[in-house]
Amino acid sequence: MAEGELKLRPDYYTAMDLVAQQYEDTATMWYFYHALREENKLVTTRCKSCGHIPWPPRQICPECLSTDYEWVDMPKRGKIYSWTAAYAGMPPELQSRAPIVYALVDFDNGLRMPTAILECKPEEARTGMEVELVVHDVQPDLYGRRRVAPYFKPVGR
Repeated sequence: MAEGELKLRPDYYTAMDLVAQQYEDTATMWYFYHALREENKLVTTRCKSCGHIPWPPRQICPECLSTDYEWVDMPKRGKIYSWTAAYAGMPPELQSRAPIVYALVDFDNGLRMPTAILECKPEEARTGMEVELVVHDVQPDLYGRRRVAPYFKPVGR
C-alpha cells in the first residue's frame, strides 16, 4: 500500500462517527481542534466585519453573514451556570465515568458552553463552581490520528 493511502477498516464507519473530524484534510474548522490538541487551548472565531464572537466557532457570522473571521483565544476557566447529572447514555469515551455532570459553563467573555465536568460527582457540583479546561482524548480518526474533546473539571483537581 502506498504512503498516505487509506486502508479501510470494517470497524470504522465514518457516517456513524460520533466524534468530529479534526484535521485540515477532513474539516474546515480544523484549527479549533489543532489549538485544543496541540496547544491545550480553547479558541473560537471573531467576525472581522462586525466583531461578533460566537460559540461554537462559525465560518459564517450569525450577525452579519460575513465569512471573514479570525481565531481568538477563549478563557481556560469558567463558572458553572447550571448543571445536571447523567447516569446513562453518555458518549463512549465517558461511559466508564458514569454518572457524569453536564453543565453550562459561563466565561468572562460573555459566552456560554455546554460541556461535561470530569472529576466531579453529582453531589459535589454546584452553580457558580469554578472549572478549568481539560483536553480529553477520544476515538482516533480513520487514519489513526489523535482526536480530542474539550471538557472541564473543578479548579484544583
